[in-house]
Amino acid sequence: MVADSLLPADTPAPAAPPDRPPMPWRLVGSLFGAYLALFICYSALTSVFLPNQVSDIDPDDKVANLAVVTTLSSVATLLVQPVVGALSDRTHSRLGRRAPWMLLGALLGAVFLAVLPLATSVGVLAVLWVLVQATLNIAQSPLTAVLPDRVPVERRGVASTFVGVATMVGTTVGAVIAAGFAHRAGLGHVTIAAFVLVVVALFVVLNPEPDSRGAARAAWSWRAFARGMWVSPRQHPDFAWAFGARVLLTLGFWILQAFQLYLLRDHVGMDDDTSNAFVAKLSVVMLVAVVVSAAVTGPWSDRVRRRKPFVAVCSLLMALAMTVPLVAPTESGMYVYAALLGLGFGGYQSLDLALMTEVLPSRDSVGKDLGLLNVATNLPQAIAPALGGLVINQMGGYPVLLGCAATVAALSALAVLPIRSVR
Repeated sequence: MVADSLLPADTPAPAAPPDRPPMPWRLVGSLFGAYLALFICYSALTSVFLPNQVSDIDPDDKVANLAVVTTLSSVATLLVQPVVGALSDRTHSRLGRRAPWMLLGALLGAVFLAVLPLATSVGVLAVLWVLVQATLNIAQSPLTAVLPDRVPVERRGVASTFVGVATMVGTTVGAVIAAGFAHRAGLGHVTIAAFVLVVVALFVVLNPEPDSRGAARAAWSWRAFARGMWVSPRQHPDFAWAFGARVLLTLGFWILQAFQLYLLRDHVGMDDDTSNAFVAKLSVVMLVAVVVSAAVTGPWSDRVRRRKPFVAVCSLLMALAMTVPLVAPTESGMYVYAALLGLGFGGYQSLDLALMTEVLPSRDSVGKDLGLLNVATNLPQAIAPALGGLVINQMGGYPVLLGCAATVAALSALAVLPIRSVR
């Protein structure tokens, strides 16, 4: 009261701090469900179904054939997300801009998933896997744009945490489901295909977009569209550094993940049935670590308004995890590897998308620009199988592979530091 009495009578009271915008919980929960379904699908196929199918077709050349199949699919689908993202930015429909593409991708993806187990040659398998990857990316690209479209920037740390946890829960559940369906792969494919389609349809129903038919739209130009596929690192250096950091971290992760089943068999020494089951056990350990890490990291980042230190530390923790099987190629060592990798990956995934949404060049091309950033995920996934297969077969086997993965993940931490627009 004394302090107030010293102020002139006409002095306005200090303004109250602005309220934080509310969290759109139904949308965030639906994002969790949609990412969960997609990553259950990705994980089930890449961790168990696809390696087993490749091995069944030609067991003697399984490493080279798996590298060919996964590399071809990744290269063929490299530009699907930025192209579909750009098209969804301009889509006019009663369902809005993003929803039609989500539904189309989920429907086509479900069809190709159901057909995939029928492949009896590496060539046919590669073609079908390309179609599966392309159509699921059609669904995922506009889904990624939903977060910056509809979640306030002050809430994106928590929302990104939900997305990150969903990817890891999906990765774990997918591996568990695939292990259970290892000898009934056809039924497993159909079950997962139906689940993806239903969950994406529910997302659209529960979170309707405004009708976009009356929205303004610039004249179409193929030349302008092609130019838009390039973002100048000189004009947008933060976007370039974020792109590079994601490329490195994803490469380090997937160069091991693509060969995890074979790592267990040929480096740790497990038989086929034991390794199939152990993939699920590792995924559970990793999931627990991911949930603990993400639950702390995302809200903490929002509270202190920092992204970079968390992302860098988590990248270094993942690099440390990748060195464990080098010194302990045992079941116990693999459990330690999974726990450390989960702690790092959980924190990274909880903040990666939030950081990416804050370095976008323009609010008018969110779908396209996030699609380009997703190339930073797809590109290393395209390179990783071929590079990993080369290392395993020609450059020293799994010890060298583990060392390469750890080095690349550590470099990712350094690539985050020059970003200036995000703290």
